[in-house]
Amino acid sequence: MSQHFLLSAAARTLSLKAIYRGGEDKAYAMFRKLRWPQTDGAVFSVVKGTARVTLPRGEERWSFDVSERDHFVIPSWHTAQLNSSAGFVLFSFSDRPVHQALGIHKEERLS
Repeated sequence: MSQHFLLSAAARTLSLKAIYRGGEDKAYAMFRKLRWPQTDGAVFSVVKGTARVTLPRGEERWSFDVSERDHFVIPSWHTAQLNSSAGFVLFSFSDRPVHQALGIHKEERLS
């Protein structure tokens, strides 16, 4: 999810025109492969809607459903897949600014 896609270099060079041109299935596939683990962890609060959260880790996978007023954490060095058929709104915060200020932030690009 990656979690912080909007802060990445890939997000700054990606145009909405390019996303819409390929249709919904192509956009979904493109965003799905743009994931990467990072040293920062993130806390999420579901504001509206429902979703399924999957945290793959090696051969193991943890999945759970979330809905309005639920909270969950994506730990450091984990990627997450967030899926919703009807859409959902999340609020999130992480300790990334602290990691960056201390010079200890790391990420591993998977795409």
